[in-house]
Amino acid sequence: MHLADTNDIQSMFKVLIADDDSVTSRRLQEFLREKGFPTEHASGGKMLKEKILSFEPTFVICDLTLVEFNALNLLKWLKGPDFKGKAVPKVFVTSSHNVVQNIKECISQGAASYIIKPFTPEDILGRLVFQIQNRRSELNTAKEKTENVDAYFNLLEMAFKESLSGRDTHEIFFNLVKLVATTLKAVRCSIIRVSEDLQQGLVMCSSDDAKLKGLKININRYPEVLHVMQTQKTVVIEDLGSDPQMKEIQKMVSSIAFNSMIVVPVTRDVDSYGVLSARMEKDIKFSERDIKLVELISHVASLYVSSKSTLPHEWLKHFRPAQVEATPAQTPTAAPAADPTSGGTPPTGQAAA
Repeated sequence: MHLADTNDIQSMFKVLIADDDSVTSRRLQEFLREKGFPTEHASGGKMLKEKILSFEPTFVICDLTLVEFNALNLLKWLKGPDFKGKAVPKVFVTSSHNVVQNIKECISQGAASYIIKPFTPEDILGRLVFQIQNRRSELNTAKEKTENVDAYFNLLEMAFKESLSGRDTHEIFFNLVKLVATTLKAVRCSIIRVSEDLQQGLVMCSSDDAKLKGLKININRYPEVLHVMQTQKTVVIEDLGSDPQMKEIQKMVSSIAFNSMIVVPVTRDVDSYGVLSARMEKDIKFSERDIKLVELISHVASLYVSSKSTLPHEWLKHFRPAQVEATPAQTPTAAPAADPTSGGTPPTGQAAA
């Protein structure tokens, strides 16, 4: 679909790319325009500030080390008096350096996402769609009131007993996600281990396949997982079919699966470990009890991994330095098979995980 075919709902999401790599920027700009997003490019800090004020983008994709005005300068400026009472664009920070401290600094300063170069245009599209989706306010699991716990007391007791059963890690994880999937009637519930640099993922278990463990996935295909890893907050996406904006977005990017889902962080002590993800077959609205259940089970999983002095366990030998190559959007590739973390066929133009 081209820009001329889009309606007002589609064209309201404007994107500004700020990067001194003109080749990559132009390719991304053309790709996003073809998908219906009005997109402009700025090659330096002065032009970036001018275009933010004149173009009024919804999203800014900014290189961490942009000349004259880097991404951290941008995030600070957007909090200043120039934007008092105005809509502030969401910022995606891009960088060739996957230093954990850089990621934490950018997210703490207000970045919506941190994206490691090289990336594909489809990676950016996935992040944009994730930010547009009909999400509830993100829940800070550490501050949420523990309501409705009594209703799930028996389930929680079962989960704790499982974590203390002495069974191996995979069997415990599988039984925990099976408990969530059965209770929520989820099409799939998984625990995904994510490397510290957020470049690689392993599906430790999946409720629909008792034998699956340690499956490598392309973590860039799952912006909701990356978002939870970067923010350490629960994300709830639901009832997409009733949202007129999302109906139009689905027409634009039919290659991306749109599921209602709950994604919750799993931690080991104070460090990030991965996520627990529950995906539904249909667009639904989750009750507060549903969300609390997934959070409680993630806490049980977190307590379990925190108690294991031998973690990271043997599956983590699969984690190796990331070798990700950006490919042109127009390069055709064979359609990959669906993997256990998704609710359907993965986005086109990406290799199978």
